Amino acid sequence: MPIADTQIKDNDRRFLHDFFSLGASVHDYTATALYHEAQNVVRDGSISAADRPKIQQALRAKIFCEAIASMETAGKLLNAISRRTGSGIACRYVNGDEADSERGLRLFKAPNTDILGALGLPSSLPPGASSSSLIAMGDLAHTLYLDYLEPEDKPGGRETKDKVNTYRAIKHGSNVVCDPRSVSIWGGSYARGKLRALVHWPEAHEAPAAFQMTDHIDMRPAATSADIETCSQAATLCGNLCQLVVWQLQSGVLSY
Repeated sequence: MPIADTQIKDNDRRFLHDFFSLGASVHDYTATALYHEAQNVVRDGSISAADRPKIQQALRAKIFCEAIASMETAGKLLNAISRRTGSGIACRYVNGDEADSERGLRLFKAPNTDILGALGLPSSLPPGASSSSLIAMGDLAHTLYLDYLEPEDKPGGRETKDKVNTYRAIKHGSNVVCDPRSVSIWGGSYARGKLRALVHWPEAHEAPAAFQMTDHIDMRPAATSADIETCSQAATLCGNLCQLVVWQLQSGVLSY
């Protein structure tokens, strides 16, 4: 027997309340903790001097992964809210995948997108909320879209997923490269201060040029801080969205 509409809404309210309490900020908290651990490594006498930079590199790669994962989380939530009809927000979110993350972020491909219109939400707002807060949420979603899908500079440019492919290589294969020259099968020059990930090794039938290694992980402090800021932005967007939708559910103004 299908779940009744009222039960779906109640489940969504419970889910979003819990998600606001922790889930929305998991990647932000994790990236911050990894950063502090990386700072402490150099003062840990139980770790050899030779291992300390390697541990910092590994932690830096994980911070990068948290940034990508935070954007996917935001995209999944945006998609789940916009496609809530039928199964509800919680079901759409929990059962979502990478394609759902992309679909949610693409809703904000254009700058200045109205977040209520994009997500099919009513105009009713909680006491104290303003149109400027909605604009800020839409701007955050657009920023995450730009960072996640990396559209080319020209209008209508194609979208690439190099950062996402780097994330997949680290998440599923630990394909982080310490010395790119040691694994490169076609040579090339490499800038210092970059961690790289192997995303494709030529098959037997492929030419050596099919070798692919990305360079999106920058060890410089500014780049690390930027990834942590991405986690914070995604957490802010998700948290604010949860509060808005929960209020609309409790007020009885949100339709499915």
